[in-house]
Amino acid sequence: MLELNQPTLFPSTAILHRGELIVLAREELGLNQAEFAAQLGIHQGTLSKLESGLISLSPEVEESLIKVTARPSEFFRYAGPLEAPTFVLYRKKASITPAQQKMFWAKITLASLHIRRLLSGTELITTQLPYCDPDECKGGVIEIAQRIRRMWKLPPGPIKKLIPLVENAGCLIVVIDFDTRKIDGCSGFIDNVPVIFINANLPAARQKLTIAHELGHLIMHRFPCEDAEDQAFLFAAELLMPGDEITPMLRPLSFDRLAKLKLHWGCSMQALIKRAEGLGVISASNARYYWAKLNQSGYRENEPYDNELVPETPTLMLEMMDTYTNELKYSADDLAKLMLMPATELLTAYRGIGNHLRIVK
Repeated sequence: MLELNQPTLFPSTAILHRGELIVLAREELGLNQAEFAAQLGIHQGTLSKLESGLISLSPEVEESLIKVTARPSEFFRYAGPLEAPTFVLYRKKASITPAQQKMFWAKITLASLHIRRLLSGTELITTQLPYCDPDECKGGVIEIAQRIRRMWKLPPGPIKKLIPLVENAGCLIVVIDFDTRKIDGCSGFIDNVPVIFINANLPAARQKLTIAHELGHLIMHRFPCEDAEDQAFLFAAELLMPGDEITPMLRPLSFDRLAKLKLHWGCSMQALIKRAEGLGVISASNARYYWAKLNQSGYRENEPYDNELVPETPTLMLEMMDTYTNELKYSADDLAKLMLMPATELLTAYRGIGNHLRIVK
């Protein structure tokens, strides 16, 4: 549900420019200063000074920036908040390069900007996501996951559709192409709204676990915690594969059974191996055997039956945009200007799906 506020478009007469916006636009493209300067047709030293805010942006260079980055002039003159969500935690592989990490942060920061602009005219009216500290909860992480299942009135068995449950709990879920498979997702708060970003390249089974994992962070980890990753996985595992239900199904474990359980629970074979080890169904040495077999079979990136599970599609952010077009009578150009992006990119990246929200006047 949304409550409408009156959004404010940045005036076209604004003259402010900020060097960090140029840095973000460059890093989103995965370019270093030398490469970007060459595309802009300027000296690298000039670009460095622009990014540092030491010199002003000339009309000629601004025109080049618009052409190279496909960003409107309003983007480079934006004067509002510019930051990634607070308390961001993200699932990544150790082998990610600095360039990939910079591109990732640029994409997350720009997506956060889009969300802030949308929230300037709407306010989510949803159930507040609970905060539960595992150290303060009797039963710890497992009890917290079980509480969420009870709160959502879930029947026994697998969760067929996770995204509607998470969105109904007040979380925005945004799908982004991170240009790498080495980062699954991240989460944080934008203006007190919980947001989960997930990699557009994830197969359905990894997508579901990633969303549940990030949900665990949002519920349990408002402050830094050394065990955050292990706790988030345990939360996701208990939420998606309750221990008392899945344990009998894991015995006896075999490679073929892992594949069949994947289809039943909608979780990856890798997650099932880790779950079996955590529940004590298999030993650490048995788990290493299955990991080795996955590696030998080439299944670490693409598992069996990946194509038989369909990734879910978030709807809440699209419904927010639809509210602008239907209730506030924004054109595609108006909405693109609000979000500081080209209309062509808006129509490609975000497709309206119809407004199913109750508008509170």
